[in-house]
Amino acid sequence: MESRGTIGEGVQVNSVGRTVRFLLVSFALDLTQVRSTPKVITDNEGRCIVIFIGGPTRDDTWRDVVKAAAATMASVRQEGVVAGLLPKDVQSHRRGEFVALPVGVSHGNGRLKPGNLYHPPERVKLIQRLLDDPSIKRITSYQSSVFSYYAPKLYAQYCRNLLRVFEHDESLQRNFKGSVFPAASFNLGPATVSIDHTDAGNVGYGLCALASLGSFDSRRGGHLILFDMGLFVEFPAGTVALLPSGILRHGNTTLQAGEERCSIAQYCAGGLLRWVQYGCQTAVSIRNSFTKAKAKEVLASLDGVHEDRVREALQLFSKVDELDSDRSEIYKDFATFLKED
Repeated sequence: MESRGTIGEGVQVNSVGRTVRFLLVSFALDLTQVRSTPKVITDNEGRCIVIFIGGPTRDDTWRDVVKAAAATMASVRQEGVVAGLLPKDVQSHRRGEFVALPVGVSHGNGRLKPGNLYHPPERVKLIQRLLDDPSIKRITSYQSSVFSYYAPKLYAQYCRNLLRVFEHDESLQRNFKGSVFPAASFNLGPATVSIDHTDAGNVGYGLCALASLGSFDSRRGGHLILFDMGLFVEFPAGTVALLPSGILRHGNTTLQAGEERCSIAQYCAGGLLRWVQYGCQTAVSIRNSFTKAKAKEVLASLDGVHEDRVREALQLFSKVDELDSDRSEIYKDFATFLKED
């Protein structure tokens, strides 16, 4: 495993026309490559903040798995467009100009409780093809495994909290039995190139798992740009990345004409963990249950002191030299609720 120093200085880059040459010449961003060797970007105290890994080692089938998943995603996109099931807001949004289908369980934005993300019945049939695809299941399970391996304490926290979410309401539907993440975005392309953004609804200190797919020259385009770190990383098809997408600005470099790229992003909404923290209820429910003064006191007690929350969140990130002991602790004492598909 290769560890790459510390987080660098942030940069401001226009979201249009971000070619490799533009980033290298105009902003002198650091370019790094990802092959089969995992690369870990750490903070100044050695915590694993961003992880890149080029697929499972000693697995001759991975390339075929990635191609099959990309083919299914392209087929679903094409069928959806022809059938008129993918309106403009699905094809053009704040992350870019590509088809994006969010699927799974979320909470927030005025919801009274966690719920399944809504799609009309005709589109649900298309989405089910994605969820049932063996290659996509394999990729999403691998994303979750990478999460557990490089952030075991954070992974365990997800499991503990999400177990309560799903036990509380049996109508909630998990995307994949082999993945801890409660939600996913299928970014179907045809040219999935994200503009500079953060995913503010995700767990702020949590990690999002990205998988790059498609047919494109990863040396010339499709890089994952980490704006706040001042670097961009080759992101070939079959590569998986973990990053705190809720707070770290990220995006992609442009593709070459005629190339296709898609991706799978798995994530957890911060509202789910907050709902558990509040005793499986919303802040509104707490306010409605007490006088104004008492409700303020209860919420303050549940929220804790800001500095303490920051310290506790940082402790969930494993340090490179403590990964083995963290893994042993979690794997020994924590029984995951996952069951292999």
